[in-house]
Amino acid sequence: MGASGDQPRATRLLQQAISRLGLEIQRVVPVSDSFSSSVLSFVTTHGQHLVLKLPWSRAKAEREIRALDLLQNHAFVPNLVDTLEIEGELILLIQGLGGEPWQESWELPPKSLYDIGLAVAQIHEVSVEGYSGHASWESFLQENAREYIQRIKGDDRDLAQIALQILSENIDIVDFSGSAQLVHFDLRPGNVLVRELNFVGIIDFESWRGGHASMDFFKFWEHFAKTGHNGLDLICKAYRDSVSVAEGWMYPNELAELMKLYSAYHGLAGLSWCYTRSNFEGDFPVRNRQRIQDAIQFFGVP
Repeated sequence: MGASGDQPRATRLLQQAISRLGLEIQRVVPVSDSFSSSVLSFVTTHGQHLVLKLPWSRAKAEREIRALDLLQNHAFVPNLVDTLEIEGELILLIQGLGGEPWQESWELPPKSLYDIGLAVAQIHEVSVEGYSGHASWESFLQENAREYIQRIKGDDRDLAQIALQILSENIDIVDFSGSAQLVHFDLRPGNVLVRELNFVGIIDFESWRGGHASMDFFKFWEHFAKTGHNGLDLICKAYRDSVSVAEGWMYPNELAELMKLYSAYHGLAGLSWCYTRSNFEGDFPVRNRQRIQDAIQFFGVP
């Protein structure tokens, strides 16, 4: 079971959910570790693949419920089967799509990469009301960044302040006009399902926001920058082929500058996550400091 937070309690709550729903498990399906949910994937005795998910917070649970409702007609997004509340926690029962998370070491074939680009474009066709309570995409980024800084302490605070300055001084890199779109916000290989390297679907919408579509390319861009594979070109081409008007940021060369700006934002968000949860295990804090350093190297110190 992929999990985060209070693992013994999460396990107990998921077991209670199985009992209340009258589910009989034939076998458990391995899942990758989740940073913000406890997840149990399984096949029932009737051969149905289901996933029980307990998000880290009620807000995340409600957010995922809303996203799955908005995307219910998309074959590559799982359907929400049921929800139930136990001890004040919202637990989601979700359709299993099969397949397994795309591992970063796997080089997907061109068709799968193209299919991913098409799927992302379809997600972004869903318009939502506003930028999650902010007046614009620019204010979304800047106001969230200022909030993140308040949680960051010690030596990281100075680094965070530089990241905010970079973000503020370069916010006009892309034209953010237009209505807000449904943005996944954690679109990385681990949230893309594949079967025998063929694209199956996209999961884990608990972090989605109303935002600018370009944000969903950040973690793909990071992945391909690290692997040296040109797969981002195919994802971007499929995306451009799906939209009525291809904007400049949809081309990999122009996307790179914007992604460096988002490096500063995600570095702040990641460090804030570490301080909020007092969790500095593994390489996650290091990776987010490096994101900010990468932005500093690209834009210079303000």
